[in-house]
Amino acid sequence: MSSIARWTYTNVATVWPVTRDRAGNLLYGQPHLLSCTWKLGGDVQRDAMGNEFVPKSTFYYEADWDAADKPQRNWYIAPRDRRSATGPFEAGAELIAEIVGYDMSMFGAAETPDWVLFTK
Repeated sequence: MSSIARWTYTNVATVWPVTRDRAGNLLYGQPHLLSCTWKLGGDVQRDAMGNEFVPKSTFYYEADWDAADKPQRNWYIAPRDRRSATGPFEAGAELIAEIVGYDMSMFGAAETPDWVLFTK
């Protein structure tokens, strides 16, 4: 965890991994918690296709580059612990549209990168 931002990650969000079966149907994986902080809204962003959007929510967190549970585009996320919900839609989860990573070594923190994700 980046020592620069560690003090801000005092909340959790619930993340639902998304995959597809052979027929192309969406499958939602087991939800897990992500230590983070978040805010509603955010500044205009561009998704992977170059389309501009205004985020519904912005989440700040840390994760190793290759962490298996690190959120990915097109997964779902909801503020707070929502693991008791039957799925992401019941929990009011939002689609992860874009993720940006930040190298914190310039501040003398060579630990895990910090990330920001934006939802639609």
